[in-house]
Amino acid sequence: DKPTVTEAYGRGSIVHAANSTCRNLNITGLSAMDLRTYKENREPWNFSKKADRDLARKEVAEKKPTWLIGSPPCTAFCQLLNLNYVKMSQDQVQRYLTEGRLHLHFVLSLYGEQLRHGRHCLHEHPAGAASWADPWTQRIMQHPRVHIDVSDQCMYGLLSPGDDGVMRLAKKPTKWMTSSAQMAHRLSTRCSREHVHQPLLSGRARAAEIYPELRKIFVFMFESSGFKEIKISGNAIITYLYDMILLPPLSLESVWRI
Repeated sequence: DKPTVTEAYGRGSIVHAANSTCRNLNITGLSAMDLRTYKENREPWNFSKKADRDLARKEVAEKKPTWLIGSPPCTAFCQLLNLNYVKMSQDQVQRYLTEGRLHLHFVLSLYGEQLRHGRHCLHEHPAGAASWADPWTQRIMQHPRVHIDVSDQCMYGLLSPGDDGVMRLAKKPTKWMTSSAQMAHRLSTRCSREHVHQPLLSGRARAAEIYPELRKIFVFMFESSGFKEIKISGNAIITYLYDMILLPPLSLESVWRI
């Protein structure tokens, strides 16, 4: 069977690539859930609303996508914002962190659903983000089928303009969490140190959220891996016990605190 792909957050850019530059790979069952994409009623998705989170869970449970890709907002966890926390009131800081954890824990619950049913997931956040130390992130990271790797996006063609208008490579170290060993390997290239980097300051980081060549790699890997890795890797008994005992059920918002 052809693989199917659901994208949570991430602007729907990977689904767009599958429908345009990579359409020759003929990936089917594409869907994207983000503020910039729309539900069946033509209203944009908003995962700050419990009703939309519940609807997304229902769609994942019904559609059973081969791949679920998540890139939740990282603002609350990034190093640059942490420098600004000293200028904010405690209430402001707490609101930022609560909102960030809500989105993070929601997408982690979707990964749990994928892993429990032998399907794939892919998660991205900056390598230095505090979200990687979150207890629920750690629980997914420790799953027997999950692989962790780090890449520098300058090696995948990420460019950003300097003050002089010249486009230069941006390093942007990025950490990945995925159920696919092949995908992790493709996302493990570190900087060759043979070029100058453009620091992602003064608003440049937001523009660098859209990955150029990486989208093509994602789509190619979705098409080529499917379920093949799942059937031949890992200790089935250990994985089953982990799924049944340590991964909270998708429906338990009280467990996931979302």
